[in-house]
Amino acid sequence: MKSAKARKSYLKDFKKDKDGKYVYQGDWYRYQYGQMSRQGLLARLWGMCAVLVCTAVAAGCVPAAGMDEYFYVLLPYAVSVVSGISVCWSLGRLTAGGEKIRSYVYETSCSKIPFRSAVAAVFAGITVLGELLFLILHHFEGMDGWVVLFLILEVASCISAFQIHRISSRIQWTLC
Repeated sequence: MKSAKARKSYLKDFKKDKDGKYVYQGDWYRYQYGQMSRQGLLARLWGMCAVLVCTAVAAGCVPAAGMDEYFYVLLPYAVSVVSGISVCWSLGRLTAGGEKIRSYVYETSCSKIPFRSAVAAVFAGITVLGELLFLILHHFEGMDGWVVLFLILEVASCISAFQIHRISSRIQWTLC
């Protein structure tokens, strides 16, 4: 874990101007995704992020067998939800940053989107495997429409997280 001094090291990039206001004077990053506009890129990422979070939360509301008390279903599900929310947080910082992103925002959020979305995809996939393992171990007892809905939602969550990872990994970042 970083020390408090290391976490606040970005504050050195702020200097007082002649009016006494703090102005950011650190590095800036600009991003580009092929020929796609910034709005098109953000719309695509936000669409996938909405699918990721909505399907993950909806899956948690489904009374599927295995989600009650089995850690090999519940634990990866929880990690995938937290990772999905983290992806949305980072995407929010990317969106709020504008055309150019401050270096500390890039380092703490934007550059982490591919990893966080990969974690969300992997753990959503593990959740699906855990639910299938539960069904196999219990001889498909409790197999009903809720289980099918849960599996569909988790697969959709996995696919959307993977798409976010695929897109965000291809973003070109340049120092301005």
